[in-house]
Amino acid sequence: MIAPNQNKDIDMKKFWGDLFKKMKQWIANEFTGCTLLMGVGGTTAKVEDYYESYQQALQALKVVGSRFQDIGFFFFEELGSYVILHHLEHTIAVDLFVKKQLEPLISYSKKRHIDLCHTLHVFLKNNGNVKNTAKDLYMHRSSLLYRLEKIQTLLSLNLSDSEVRFNLMMALKLYDMYGEKVED
Repeated sequence: MIAPNQNKDIDMKKFWGDLFKKMKQWIANEFTGCTLLMGVGGTTAKVEDYYESYQQALQALKVVGSRFQDIGFFFFEELGSYVILHHLEHTIAVDLFVKKQLEPLISYSKKRHIDLCHTLHVFLKNNGNVKNTAKDLYMHRSSLLYRLEKIQTLLSLNLSDSEVRFNLMMALKLYDMYGEKVED
């Protein structure tokens, strides 16, 4: 969808937020069981730039689908480090990095039907704060501590090391963007 922005006084966040809400209501009424996700690309001044904005919207949609489904829509410009990662080509080096950082968690999680990557992501998002992480995951503190110990054991890493946390967050973001290539 392309929406003209002739009026610079329009709050684009509100515009897209309202549109998303209306579409979500319509879908809920007309198509039960469907989920609506939306990625919003950047503003363009020329027709020639539409393709780039479209690509940005697709990338935002991909990240929303893997990490922000509870929000439902996201702006490309607000994706933070995902914006920079978007410009990386999906190479073997990216796959190897993600595999080295996350493969033990992914394999363990699939075998046991538990998402340790999500647990790790929420922990890192909360800057290592166990109380807030447990609250966000609706989990008892001791259960979270067990999971974090398991994550450290599987990865042979110390989650209190800032470099380790940076690498893990980068790997999780790349995994969000490029999916499960690490399993090939």
